[in-house]
Amino acid sequence: MATLSEFIQNSPWARSISAKHLAFVASAVVEHQLRKDEFVYRRGDPPTNWIGVIEGELRMVRFSRNGKMTALWRVPAGDWIGEASLVFLGQRRFDLIAHRASRIAYIPKDTFSWLFENSVPFNNYLVHKLAHRMGQMAAMLAVDRLQGATARTAFCLVSIAEAERKSSDEELVKISQEQLGFLAGLSRQHANRAVASLVKDGLIVLSNRRIVIHDLEGLKKLYDL
Repeated sequence: MATLSEFIQNSPWARSISAKHLAFVASAVVEHQLRKDEFVYRRGDPPTNWIGVIEGELRMVRFSRNGKMTALWRVPAGDWIGEASLVFLGQRRFDLIAHRASRIAYIPKDTFSWLFENSVPFNNYLVHKLAHRMGQMAAMLAVDRLQGATARTAFCLVSIAEAERKSSDEELVKISQEQLGFLAGLSRQHANRAVASLVKDGLIVLSNRRIVIHDLEGLKKLYDL
Protein backbone atom coordinates (compact mmCIF):
# COMPACT_ATOMS: atom_id res chain seq x y z
CA MET A 1 0.00 0.00 0.00
CA ALA A 2 1.63 3.22 -1.20
CA THR A 3 1.81 6.21 1.09
CA LEU A 4 0.75 9.62 -0.18
CA SER A 5 4.42 10.67 -0.43
CA GLU A 6 5.35 7.53 -2.38
CA PHE A 7 2.42 8.02 -4.74
CA ILE A 8 3.43 11.59 -5.53
CA GLN A 9 7.11 10.72 -6.01
CA ASN A 10 6.25 7.81 -8.33
CA SER A 11 3.80 9.78 -10.49
CA PRO A 12 5.14 10.20 -14.07
CA TRP A 13 4.96 13.99 -13.98
CA ALA A 14 6.86 14.10 -10.66
CA ARG A 15 9.84 12.27 -12.13
CA SER A 16 10.27 14.97 -14.78
CA ILE A 17 10.12 18.14 -12.68
CA SER A 18 12.85 19.65 -10.51
CA ALA A 19 13.35 18.63 -6.88
CA LYS A 20 12.45 22.17 -5.80
CA HIS A 21 9.15 22.09 -7.70
CA LEU A 22 8.34 18.61 -6.41
CA ALA A 23 8.97 19.69 -2.81
CA PHE A 24 6.62 22.64 -3.27
CA VAL A 25 3.85 20.38 -4.58
CA ALA A 26 4.43 17.74 -1.91
CA SER A 27 3.99 20.34 0.82
CA ALA A 28 0.49 21.18 -0.44
CA VAL A 29 -0.99 17.82 -1.47
CA VAL A 30 -3.58 16.15 0.78
CA GLU A 31 -5.15 12.68 0.84
CA HIS A 32 -8.87 11.95 0.89
CA GLN A 33 -10.81 8.72 1.40
CA LEU A 34 -13.88 7.99 -0.76
CA ARG A 35 -16.73 5.56 -0.28
CA LYS A 36 -18.11 3.56 -3.19
CA ASP A 37 -20.38 5.77 -5.37
CA GLU A 38 -19.28 8.95 -3.60
CA PHE A 39 -18.95 12.03 -5.80
CA VAL A 40 -15.50 13.56 -6.19
CA TYR A 41 -17.08 16.52 -7.97
CA ARG A 42 -20.23 17.29 -9.90
CA ARG A 43 -20.86 18.81 -13.29
CA GLY A 44 -20.83 22.60 -13.04
CA ASP A 45 -18.59 22.72 -9.97
CA PRO A 46 -15.66 25.15 -10.10
CA PRO A 47 -12.36 23.25 -10.28
CA THR A 48 -10.50 23.42 -6.98
CA ASN A 49 -8.09 20.48 -7.19
CA TRP A 50 -6.14 18.19 -9.49
CA ILE A 51 -7.00 14.60 -8.55
CA GLY A 52 -4.77 11.53 -8.47
CA VAL A 53 -5.96 8.00 -7.70
CA ILE A 54 -3.76 6.30 -5.09
CA GLU A 55 -5.97 3.23 -4.71
CA GLY A 56 -9.33 2.22 -6.18
CA GLU A 57 -10.96 3.53 -9.32
CA LEU A 58 -12.94 6.59 -10.39
CA ARG A 59 -15.40 6.96 -13.26
CA MET A 60 -16.15 10.07 -15.29
CA VAL A 61 -19.90 9.90 -15.91
CA ARG A 62 -22.79 11.91 -17.32
CA PHE A 63 -26.45 11.85 -16.26
CA SER A 64 -29.40 12.34 -18.58
CA ARG A 65 -32.39 14.46 -17.58
CA ASN A 66 -34.27 11.35 -16.46
CA GLY A 67 -31.36 10.27 -14.25
CA LYS A 68 -29.84 7.61 -16.49
CA MET A 69 -26.06 7.42 -16.07
CA THR A 70 -23.45 6.54 -18.67
CA ALA A 71 -19.72 6.08 -18.07
CA LEU A 72 -17.38 8.08 -20.32
CA TRP A 73 -13.95 7.45 -18.86
CA ARG A 74 -12.28 5.14 -16.37
CA VAL A 75 -9.62 6.54 -14.03
CA PRO A 76 -7.55 3.65 -12.55
CA ALA A 77 -5.07 3.75 -9.70
CA GLY A 78 -1.97 5.72 -10.67
CA ASP A 79 -3.79 8.07 -13.02
CA TRP A 80 -4.66 11.77 -12.68
CA ILE A 81 -7.81 13.59 -13.78
CA GLY A 82 -9.28 17.09 -13.90
CA GLU A 83 -6.48 19.10 -15.53
CA ALA A 84 -8.59 20.27 -18.49
CA SER A 85 -11.02 22.14 -16.23
CA LEU A 86 -8.15 23.71 -14.30
CA VAL A 87 -6.33 24.91 -17.44
CA PHE A 88 -9.07 25.65 -19.98
CA LEU A 89 -12.68 25.19 -18.98
CA GLY A 90 -13.33 27.01 -15.72
CA GLN A 91 -15.90 24.48 -14.52
CA ARG A 92 -16.35 20.74 -14.40
CA ARG A 93 -18.11 19.36 -17.49
CA PHE A 94 -18.80 15.90 -16.10
CA ASP A 95 -19.46 14.11 -12.81
CA LEU A 96 -16.64 12.14 -11.23
CA ILE A 97 -17.55 9.32 -8.84
CA ALA A 98 -15.76 6.55 -6.97
CA HIS A 99 -16.46 3.21 -8.62
CA ARG A 100 -15.32 1.55 -5.40
CA ALA A 101 -13.76 2.64 -2.10
CA SER A 102 -10.75 4.72 -3.10
CA ARG A 103 -7.88 6.83 -1.82
CA ILE A 104 -7.21 9.99 -3.80
CA ALA A 105 -4.70 12.82 -3.73
CA TYR A 106 -5.74 16.46 -4.03
CA ILE A 107 -3.31 19.04 -5.39
CA PRO A 108 -4.92 22.47 -4.79
CA LYS A 109 -5.70 24.65 -7.80
CA ASP A 110 -3.23 27.37 -6.73
CA THR A 111 -0.41 24.82 -6.47
CA PHE A 112 -1.33 23.25 -9.81
CA SER A 113 -1.46 26.69 -11.48
CA TRP A 114 1.92 27.65 -10.02
CA LEU A 115 3.49 24.45 -11.34
CA PHE A 116 1.82 24.95 -14.71
CA GLU A 117 3.26 28.47 -14.94
CA ASN A 118 6.76 27.58 -13.76
CA SER A 119 7.64 24.10 -15.04
CA VAL A 120 8.20 23.35 -18.73
CA PRO A 121 8.51 19.57 -18.09
CA PHE A 122 5.15 19.61 -16.32
CA ASN A 123 3.60 21.43 -19.28
CA ASN A 124 5.03 18.81 -21.63
CA TYR A 125 3.50 16.07 -19.50
CA LEU A 126 0.08 17.76 -19.62
CA VAL A 127 0.23 18.22 -23.40
CA HIS A 128 1.00 14.53 -23.95
CA LYS A 129 -1.65 13.46 -21.44
CA LEU A 130 -4.40 15.60 -22.99
CA ALA A 131 -3.42 14.56 -26.53
CA HIS A 132 -3.54 10.89 -25.54
CA ARG A 133 -6.95 11.27 -23.90
CA MET A 134 -8.32 13.16 -26.89
CA GLY A 135 -7.07 10.40 -29.20
CA GLN A 136 -8.69 7.74 -27.04
CA MET A 137 -12.01 9.57 -26.92
CA ALA A 138 -11.96 10.17 -30.69
CA ALA A 139 -11.34 6.47 -31.25
CA MET A 140 -14.11 5.58 -28.80
CA LEU A 141 -16.53 7.88 -30.64
CA ALA A 142 -15.60 6.35 -34.02
CA VAL A 143 -16.06 2.81 -32.72
CA ASP A 144 -19.36 3.77 -31.10
CA ARG A 145 -20.72 5.20 -34.37
CA LEU A 146 -19.25 2.81 -36.90
CA GLN A 147 -18.91 -0.55 -35.18
CA GLY A 148 -21.15 -3.07 -33.42
CA ALA A 149 -21.39 -4.26 -29.83
CA THR A 150 -18.55 -6.78 -30.10
CA ALA A 151 -16.11 -4.19 -31.46
CA ARG A 152 -17.12 -1.70 -28.75
CA THR A 153 -16.55 -4.34 -26.09
CA ALA A 154 -13.15 -5.23 -27.57
CA PHE A 155 -12.15 -1.55 -27.58
CA CYS A 156 -13.03 -1.18 -23.89
CA LEU A 157 -11.11 -4.33 -22.99
CA VAL A 158 -8.01 -3.17 -24.83
CA SER A 159 -8.19 0.30 -23.23
CA ILE A 160 -8.45 -1.20 -19.74
CA ALA A 161 -5.74 -3.81 -20.37
CA GLU A 162 -3.26 -1.24 -21.68
CA ALA A 163 -3.85 0.97 -18.64
CA GLU A 164 -3.41 -1.97 -16.24
CA ARG A 165 -0.23 -3.12 -17.98
CA LYS A 166 1.51 0.09 -16.94
CA SER A 167 2.23 -1.72 -13.68
CA SER A 168 2.02 -5.36 -14.78
CA ASP A 169 2.78 -7.55 -17.78
CA GLU A 170 -0.22 -9.74 -17.01
CA GLU A 171 -3.09 -9.29 -19.48
CA LEU A 172 -5.77 -9.69 -16.85
CA VAL A 173 -8.76 -7.35 -16.68
CA LYS A 174 -10.44 -7.09 -13.28
CA ILE A 175 -13.98 -6.29 -14.38
CA SER A 176 -17.36 -8.00 -14.49
CA GLN A 177 -19.38 -8.40 -17.69
CA GLU A 178 -21.97 -5.98 -16.29
CA GLN A 179 -19.33 -3.31 -15.62
CA LEU A 180 -17.78 -3.89 -19.04
CA GLY A 181 -21.18 -3.39 -20.69
CA PHE A 182 -21.65 -0.18 -18.71
CA LEU A 183 -18.35 1.22 -19.99
CA ALA A 184 -19.16 0.14 -23.54
CA GLY A 185 -22.64 1.68 -23.36
CA LEU A 186 -24.36 -1.69 -23.78
CA SER A 187 -27.19 -3.44 -21.98
CA ARG A 188 -26.26 -6.50 -19.94
CA GLN A 189 -27.78 -8.74 -22.61
CA HIS A 190 -25.79 -7.21 -25.46
CA ALA A 191 -22.62 -7.14 -23.36
CA ASN A 192 -22.99 -10.83 -22.49
CA ARG A 193 -23.45 -11.67 -26.17
CA ALA A 194 -20.37 -9.66 -27.11
CA VAL A 195 -18.25 -11.31 -24.42
CA ALA A 196 -19.52 -14.77 -25.46
CA SER A 197 -18.49 -14.01 -29.05
CA LEU A 198 -14.99 -13.00 -27.93
CA VAL A 199 -14.70 -16.18 -25.85
CA LYS A 200 -15.88 -18.30 -28.79
CA ASP A 201 -13.23 -16.75 -31.04
CA GLY A 202 -10.53 -17.56 -28.49
CA LEU A 203 -9.62 -13.94 -27.81
CA ILE A 204 -10.50 -13.96 -24.10
CA VAL A 205 -11.27 -16.38 -21.25
CA LEU A 206 -13.54 -15.76 -18.25
CA SER A 207 -12.20 -16.60 -14.80
CA ASN A 208 -13.72 -15.61 -11.42
CA ARG A 209 -15.28 -12.32 -12.58
CA ARG A 210 -12.09 -11.49 -14.41
CA ILE A 211 -11.25 -11.54 -18.08
CA VAL A 212 -7.97 -13.00 -19.27
CA ILE A 213 -6.93 -11.68 -22.68
CA HIS A 214 -5.33 -14.30 -24.90
CA ASP A 215 -4.96 -12.22 -28.04
CA LEU A 216 -4.64 -8.46 -27.54
CA GLU A 217 -3.81 -7.82 -31.19
CA GLY A 218 -6.82 -9.89 -32.23
CA LEU A 219 -9.07 -7.67 -30.12
CA LYS A 220 -7.59 -4.57 -31.73
CA LYS A 221 -8.33 -5.92 -35.22
CA LEU A 222 -12.05 -6.10 -34.38
CA TYR A 223 -12.34 -2.32 -34.16
CA ASP A 224 -9.52 -1.29 -36.51
CA LEU A 225 -11.02 1.40 -38.73
